[in-house]
Amino acid sequence: EQSPVLSLEDPLRDKARQISTFTVRNINSIICQTACNKKHAVGRMRLIETILDISRLSFSMFQQSPHESESLDFCALLLESWSTLWNITDEQASNCDKFVENGGLELYHETYLVCSQVRTDEQTVAFSITTLIRNMLGLMGNIAEVPHIRPQLLQDDIIYSFYVLRNYDRPYENVWDLIEIGTALQVSCPTSAQMGLTTGQ
Repeated sequence: EQSPVLSLEDPLRDKARQISTFTVRNINSIICQTACNKKHAVGRMRLIETILDISRLSFSMFQQSPHESESLDFCALLLESWSTLWNITDEQASNCDKFVENGGLELYHETYLVCSQVRTDEQTVAFSITTLIRNMLGLMGNIAEVPHIRPQLLQDDIIYSFYVLRNYDRPYENVWDLIEIGTALQVSCPTSAQMGLTTGQ
């Protein structure tokens, strides 16, 4: 039997989503005001694991109709979740470790596969997807800065995702994140330069 939390017909779905979005947004705001040298303490509170769980849940709903405006509510929760993960991993190797150890790269790839296929004339949807991709790439930039994690980004499917997303919808918004990722990977993976990741070509 399907969990009522995951049911599209559940009348409590919207309320749960609203509460989750509000909560994650406020957590993100607090993290943005937290000194960089204290963010590792936030990571020890299992916040990364919790935000990843919320991301998976919202993604499971979003992927059912990613082209439709009705999916925007869950896309908004995804946006907040990935923005929070981006901020909490900024210059924090231990938090980057937690992200990877708890399936973050797998969730990135699953989300990329859906987002990269979205082509819509609905401007609000297109803008939300583009912002989501920017948040995801920003987080990948944080991961790429950690030398001992960097090799895990050298998987063919992850490298290819960077190549595809460099030209998605508003490529100029992704250029700097991709330059950062490509520069970090270039020593370990010269093909990143050949793919244009370091130049935004």
